[in-house]
Amino acid sequence: ALRIANVAGADQLAAAAARGTPVALDRFTAPDGSVHGPLRSYIGPVTLARCLDDLVGAALAGRALPPVLNVAAPGAVDMADLLRAARLPWHWQPAPPDALDRALVDPARLLALSPIPPEAASPARLVAEWQEAGQ
Repeated sequence: ALRIANVAGADQLAAAAARGTPVALDRFTAPDGSVHGPLRSYIGPVTLARCLDDLVGAALAGRALPPVLNVAAPGAVDMADLLRAARLPWHWQPAPPDALDRALVDPARLLALSPIPPEAASPARLVAEWQEAGQ
């Protein structure tokens, strides 16, 4: 079973961009007073395809695969940074009390089978993959 994180270009941000609707992004304040958007696990569509190819190759080579794999680039992505990198219109909204400021998965098992460099979670690279896959 694959638990696939947000895929850049196939998430709610891309849907809003396709509609031309500015995104209302929840605003969170950290204990140090800094402001951030929701922090999420992401993967670019090109990186996702490479990971799937690696997993199929491992299975065909007879390698045992874990029963469950989290599929994500390592690290957290601030959705505000992703919107900035994509140059999409957006604005802050107060986060409701039940909003999750972090929704992350641990890709450690995946990384043992399909190395993904940390820069794969950079907003610039995610947007570049989103644009590449959309062509």
